[in-house]
Amino acid sequence: MKRDSVVGQIVARRSGRRVEELEPQTDLAEDLGLDDAAVIGMLGELKAAGFHVREGVDLGRLTTVQALIDAVSPTS
Repeated sequence: MKRDSVVGQIVARRSGRRVEELEPQTDLAEDLGLDDAAVIGMLGELKAAGFHVREGVDLGRLTTVQALIDAVSPTS
């Protein structure tokens, strides 16, 4: 699956929203009520789905759906 699709599904499941409701600029905390622990959990789910977190990613900057998409890449 494409990275943005997998991220969207995980964010939607964690937030109780539908994938169609999410936009790249959707704020994980303010719009969806997801805290740092939820973001860390989503990174774990992404790893289990075959992605890895890019080197140098700052948890404090993972504030939007797009930032989360940009933070991971498929494993080779």
